[in-house]
Amino acid sequence: MSGSDDRSVEQRLDEVEERLADLQYTVDRLGYTIERRHGTQSRSVAAQSPPRTAPRSTPSTEPAAETDAFTRTRRKPSTSTMFKEPGSLFASASLVERGSEYWLSRVGIGLVLFGVVFLFKYAVDQGWLTPATRVALGAALATTLYVLGLKLHFEKPWFSRILLGGGIAAFYITGFAATQLYALVSYQVGFGFMLSVTVLAFYSAVWQDQPVLSVIGAIGGFATPFLLASDAGTAIGFATYVSALTIGASTLFYFMGWSTLLWVSVAGGWGALAAGAQVAGAFGVNLPAGDRWAFQGAAVAAWLAFWLSPVAREFGARQESDQPGESSPKFATSMGAVQGREAYLMAVGMPVVALGFSSAIWPMPAALWGWIAIAGAALYAAAGQALRRAGKTGLGFSHLASGAVLVTIALGILLDGGWLLLAWAAEATALNYIGARTRTEMTTSSGHMLFAVVLIWLAARLLGDAATGMVVFNAIALTDLAVIALVVATARVLHSAEERWGYLLVAHAALLTWLWRELTQLTNGSGYVTIAWGVYAIILVVTALLGGIVPVRRAALGTLVLVVGKLFLVDLANVEDIWRILLFLGFGLVFLTLSYYFRSLWDPGAKREANGDGG
Repeated sequence: MSGSDDRSVEQRLDEVEERLADLQYTVDRLGYTIERRHGTQSRSVAAQSPPRTAPRSTPSTEPAAETDAFTRTRRKPSTSTMFKEPGSLFASASLVERGSEYWLSRVGIGLVLFGVVFLFKYAVDQGWLTPATRVALGAALATTLYVLGLKLHFEKPWFSRILLGGGIAAFYITGFAATQLYALVSYQVGFGFMLSVTVLAFYSAVWQDQPVLSVIGAIGGFATPFLLASDAGTAIGFATYVSALTIGASTLFYFMGWSTLLWVSVAGGWGALAAGAQVAGAFGVNLPAGDRWAFQGAAVAAWLAFWLSPVAREFGARQESDQPGESSPKFATSMGAVQGREAYLMAVGMPVVALGFSSAIWPMPAALWGWIAIAGAALYAAAGQALRRAGKTGLGFSHLASGAVLVTIALGILLDGGWLLLAWAAEATALNYIGARTRTEMTTSSGHMLFAVVLIWLAARLLGDAATGMVVFNAIALTDLAVIALVVATARVLHSAEERWGYLLVAHAALLTWLWRELTQLTNGSGYVTIAWGVYAIILVVTALLGGIVPVRRAALGTLVLVVGKLFLVDLANVEDIWRILLFLGFGLVFLTLSYYFRSLWDPGAKREANGDGG
C-alpha cells in the first residue's frame, strides 16, 4: 500500500516538474520573442540562460504522450499561416516607454545622414569632389549601411533595422542627386534605380517583418516621379506607375496586415494622383482624352485596391480561423479589431474620394455625377447585403453605410433648397429606423450625424428671413413642417429614452420657432404667435395629464411659462390695447381652468403609469 502511495507521490512530483519546466520554457520563449520584436535588453539574460529544451515526458503513459505533444506544439509554433501578424510603427509600447537604445539609434542614424550631407556640401564648396565622386560616395555609404544591416540581422535585429532604413533612404538620395541635381544618368536610368530601391525596401520589410521599412519604400516610391521631374515622363506612364505602386502596397498589406503602410499608401497614392493631375492639366478642359482616361484608370485601381484588400483580409482571417489546427488561435488573435477598423473606414471613405477625384478631372454635368453616385450606392448596398449573408455583419453594415453616404452626396448634387433638406431628413429617418430594427450602432450613428446637419440647416431657415407667399401654406413653410414631422417620427423608433426625448425636445423647439416665423407676418402677428403657442401648450398639458407622461407635462408647463413671459415682455408693448386685454384675460382664465382640473386629470394618468400603461 505504501509502495503504491510512494509511486503516486513520485508521479505527482514528476508532473509538477514537467509543468514547471513547461512554464519556464514558455517564459523563455516569450522573452526571446519580445527581444526579437522590440529590441529590448533581455538578450543578455537569454545569453546567460539559453532556451530550454522541450520538457521531458513520462514514458509509456498516455497523459505523458499528451504532454509531449503539447510541448512539441509549444516548442515549434506554426508558421504555415498565410498572413503575418499585423504591425505598425507604434505597436506594443508607447513612445515614452521605448528604451534608450530606441532613441539613441534613431537620433544617431539621423545625425549621421545630416553629417554626411554637411560633409558633401563642405567638400563641394571647397572644390574637392566632382559630381560623379559625390554620387559614388553616396552610393558607397548607402551600400555600407545596408550591408551592415544585413550582417547584424541576427545579432542585433533592432540595430539592423535602423541601418537598413538609413541605407534605403541614402539610396533614394543618391538616385535623386545623380539624376536631378547632376544629370549624370538619364531619366529612365534614374527612374529604374529609384524603382529598384522601392522594391528593395518592400522586400527588406517582409524579410525583417518591420513595417517601417515598407513605409520608407512607399514614401520614396510615391515621391519618385516628383523628385525626378522631367519632360521625359508622360501622363500615361505616371498613372501606370502609381497604379502599380498602389496595388503592390495594398497587396503587401493584405499579406502582412501593416496598418501604417495602408494609411501611408492611401495618402501617398491619392496625393500623387491629385498632384500629377494638377501638373498634367487634368483639372482643366484641354487635357487629351487618352491622358484623362489614364488618370481615371489609376483612380479606379486605387479605389479597388484600397477597398478590397482590407475586405479580402477579413475573409482570409475567417477562413484561416475556421481551419482546424494549431494556427487558428494565433491567427485569430493576430487579426483582432485592427483590421476590421481599416476595412470599415476604407469601405466608407474610398468611394467618396474616388468620386470626388473623378468628378474633378471630367468636365461633365453635375447631374450625371449624381446618378453615378446613385449607381455606386446600389453597388455598395448589394455588397453589404452579400457580406451580411456571409456572416460579416459589421463589414456588411459598413458597406450599407457607404451606400447611404453616396446617396446623401447624390441628393446634394441632384436636388437643392428645400427638396434637398427634406430628402436628407427622410434618409436620416430611414437610417435611424434601420439601426433601431437591426440594433446596429453604426447605422444609428450615421442617422444621428445626418440629422445634425439637417437640424443645423433647418435652424438657419427658421431664424432667417420669412417666406414669401401665403402664410403657412407656402413651399418653404410646408417643407420645414415636414422635416419637423420626420424628427418626431424618428423619435418614435429609437430605443434609447435619452435620444427619443432629445429628438422630441428639438422638434418642440423647432415647431415653436416655425409658428413664430410664419405668424409674425400677419397684422398683429405677435398676438397670433402668443395664441398659437398657448393653444399648443394647452394641448400638450391635456395630453400629458391624460397619459401620465411626465416629460411632456414638463415641456408643456415650460411652454406656458414662455407664453407668460412673452405676454409681459413683448405683447405688453407691441400689440394694440384690445389685443392686450383679450390676451391677458383669455390666458388668465385658461390657467385658472387648468389649475382647477389639473389634479382630476393627472390622477387617472398617474394610476395608469403606476400600472405600466403610461408612456
